[in-house]
Amino acid sequence: MLLNINVPFLPLAECKGVRITRLGTRASTRTRWVRNVDPRGRDYFWIGGEDPVWRPDEGTDFHSVDAGYVSITPLQLELTDQVLRADMMSWG
Repeated sequence: MLLNINVPFLPLAECKGVRITRLGTRASTRTRWVRNVDPRGRDYFWIGGEDPVWRPDEGTDFHSVDAGYVSITPLQLELTDQVLRADMMSWG
């Protein structure tokens, strides 16, 4: 079991409760790459940019936290397409 829990930045007394949610979706991704140099002189890149803009869809983690609720979203880690995998196994 993996739970993604987001808590609004409010005093505890102002928190309205808990909602079981789904993950929200970014409305835009204005990402930029920032090049830096580490202490050993090697380049590294920081993926950054502007703060993300989230779609305020009802039932999402973002919407709930923005409304003053703790958001709990159950997640799954298995990304394998099991149907396609089974089909591919028969390819020989």
